[in-house]
Amino acid sequence: MASAGGAPLVPILRSTGASFDADTLETWYLALSSALSAELPHDLLGVWIYPAHGGAELIAPAALAADHLTVPVPPDISLHQLQLLEEIIRDAGYPSVIATVIHSDERPTGLLLFGALREELFGERERSIAGIVTVQLAPMFARLARRWGLPPETNLAAASGTIASEIARAAAMCAGASELSYEIRRVLAPYIAAERVELLVPGASVEQWYRIGEHPGGPLWSDPDLVVGRAQLDMPALFGVGDTLIRDDARAGEAFPVQADGALMRSVIGVRLAVAGRTVGCLMIGAAEPHRFAEPEADLLRTIAPLVAVRTD
Repeated sequence: MASAGGAPLVPILRSTGASFDADTLETWYLALSSALSAELPHDLLGVWIYPAHGGAELIAPAALAADHLTVPVPPDISLHQLQLLEEIIRDAGYPSVIATVIHSDERPTGLLLFGALREELFGERERSIAGIVTVQLAPMFARLARRWGLPPETNLAAASGTIASEIARAAAMCAGASELSYEIRRVLAPYIAAERVELLVPGASVEQWYRIGEHPGGPLWSDPDLVVGRAQLDMPALFGVGDTLIRDDARAGEAFPVQADGALMRSVIGVRLAVAGRTVGCLMIGAAEPHRFAEPEADLLRTIAPLVAVRTD
């Protein structure tokens, strides 16, 4: 299957909890290899994850582990290192090779290695397609890299006290909203499978909102790219009279701010942030996979909302 632009559509690694088991990874890997085979025919597909805690972990195929293949690791992955890796694979009997890095969260989060037994099979077109594939995989690998190696936790109610304590500590120590947004995502990562976190504050009216979590510093509302108008995202309609929203399968731009990299958040959950009954902002979480969130996640956001609101006001 291919997208409108001709590039293959990659399968989404599905998980409702914080961890990924070996069977889930293997099933996803086989689906990925199959989806890419038409546009990027290959006899070898190696996939590595770069966990947030460092190093590189082989996802598949398991046979590569026996070869003790060393791959470049962050933070310094240069074009020269990728070319050296490609040369090693050529010497191993695959004359056509592409090594390309997946970037997300402003850092390398994964590595794809394509090898083919036919000579001169990969040209500029195939390298371009491989690059498009890395962009498609970026949101998923951001989530995977943050959660790799973390202990599974499925009982959000039992963990809510721990999460609230960490959020309160982060809210007290963070210097600004962008740092707070990062810390919220970090704290929630073991418990909620999400790709993006957005902190927004309203303007003088609800006609405009500002993505304060992405604000680089300086006067607020100074970056027009961070201003979200009602025509782009109708916040009053999304929340209605309630304090939370859940969208199981949102259309592009329907329930989440448009992302700079074009990533579509199909699942959206949000909570209104209020101080003394006055709306001071909202916290929104998005995931590329539909049907990701339910009431347990909404309850957790309600718990942490007052802690975030006092720093957003």
